[in-house]
Amino acid sequence: MSEMSKWKKFAQNIKLKRTNVATKQNKTKCGEASKNTCGSSILENKEITVQPLATDATGKAKKYERTGPQEFVPFFFEEVTIPNIIAACNKHFKKRAKGMSCDVLASERGPSCTKISQLPSLKLFHIRFVMTDDQMNSEGSSTAYSRYSGINSSPVRFGSKASTSTRADPIIVPHSTSAIGVKRKLESSFRAPVNKVPKSLGITTMMRLGQAITATETSQEIVEVSRFNINDMVWSPPVSVHFTIEKEKFAEGGFRAAYKATSKSPNFEGKTYIVKRFLPKTVELIGAVNETQEDHARKSIQMQALANNFAEQVAAKVQKDGNKNVFGKPFRYVDAFLGKVQRTNQIVTIEQFASGTFQKYVNNDGTISHNKDIEKQRKAESLVHFSFVKSNRKLFLVDIQGGEYNLTDPEIATVSGIYDNDDRLLFCAGNLSTEAYLNFFNAHKCNAFCNLLGLVPEEVENDA
Repeated sequence: MSEMSKWKKFAQNIKLKRTNVATKQNKTKCGEASKNTCGSSILENKEITVQPLATDATGKAKKYERTGPQEFVPFFFEEVTIPNIIAACNKHFKKRAKGMSCDVLASERGPSCTKISQLPSLKLFHIRFVMTDDQMNSEGSSTAYSRYSGINSSPVRFGSKASTSTRADPIIVPHSTSAIGVKRKLESSFRAPVNKVPKSLGITTMMRLGQAITATETSQEIVEVSRFNINDMVWSPPVSVHFTIEKEKFAEGGFRAAYKATSKSPNFEGKTYIVKRFLPKTVELIGAVNETQEDHARKSIQMQALANNFAEQVAAKVQKDGNKNVFGKPFRYVDAFLGKVQRTNQIVTIEQFASGTFQKYVNNDGTISHNKDIEKQRKAESLVHFSFVKSNRKLFLVDIQGGEYNLTDPEIATVSGIYDNDDRLLFCAGNLSTEAYLNFFNAHKCNAFCNLLGLVPEEVENDA
């Protein structure tokens, strides 16, 4: 072997060694041998591929959301190490990061990495930008928060062994990156938002800007929350949940008024909810049928559970029959809970907010709304028809409404009267029974979605 060949082989081996990854032949291509190849490719191409992520993890899964597309970042270092990756990203994103420092994560759920061996692959680097210790100190960060360590991001709760506080409330003290997120949100609330694409404003929104917009008034309430399990036909024991409830009504229907709410309690954080209170006229109506508000509220949650069961059966059938792609996205019902406000003993229902433009497809009296979104309108009608057949033609869903494919607040109509053998009201006060049956099935025309569900036109009994 010539001296030049020996030198080239030696130089190549040094390059591979500098990736800080040992080649092992018994590893899969996703393991260390793959890293070795990727590390060599990085040094050869002088660039890395990165996925920018949000600073803070959000949602129930505590995931760092993507803030933009993947990007190529120039990499002119001779070793693939975490410090060099950070240096390359800090330089590349200098203007956008505004003085913050890069943090390399193992995945979109973390954790932060301090050495190459902690990364599952070198093909794509997940990065976010955080404030450094010096920045936190110079800006007067509260000592109530732990400073960013780059590794630990677990929350600490009041009343835990790690805390000297005696509070037992389910309040989370932000630790590590959560503290940074709180500080950044406070700062950003006084900074004009920067959007690449300007928001399209409707005329209603434009006219509203002609009036002074004030802060939304809210109240803090502790609500005893229970959930219904349709599989076991039982209610869960109540748990105390802290809600921040807006004082101004979000909407009002025929039976209840709706108020937006949020919570920081475990299992309820990170989502918007709708707290619904009975209207005075509804309370009178409930009393007229010899029921309590709590029993009526329980039945409304049980109805929503049954409605969701019908919706899930629709999804399961189109999947089983191989018609999922033809049928498209099916409807679902949002989670709903029974609540009792500790301060007032008021009975409420709580639902997850159904985002999107609110639409009504079928009214509670069975009349069809003929919505402009023809596909959703026909799917809604097929859901009503499906529930009728599945119940052996004893009952069916009505009041089909919600945002996009997330439905909420259904009613159920029974075909043969509204009382059972003991003269007790079946389902809720919106059960219009025969009237709803005649209105719907006299107007409904079976469509393509009915066909996919194996439904056939009903012979309406107009003397039912």
